[in-house]
Amino acid sequence: MLTGLRDFDEMLRLSASGNNANVDMLVGDIYGGRDYPAIGLSASTIACSFGKVVGGEGGLKDYAPADVAMALCRMVAYNIAQLAYLNAR
Repeated sequence: MLTGLRDFDEMLRLSASGNNANVDMLVGDIYGGRDYPAIGLSASTIACSFGKVVGGEGGLKDYAPADVAMALCRMVAYNIAQLAYLNAR
């Protein structure tokens, strides 16, 4: 629904040219482009999926579809990985 695509392969192709940093809020966005070494976070770590969309004045339509697709793929993958990790523990 966020991308208008109905096929997973199309989503992957579109996301390959996307940059989630344009959509997601990263640690570097919060700490002035720097890492946060006190707890081991690099500047490129996602702090909030779709954080720039929610915190910005525009809407989802103002972002490149490829960037949205990449952010969506990462959000789903990171959540699956987190659930797998927690279940393994």
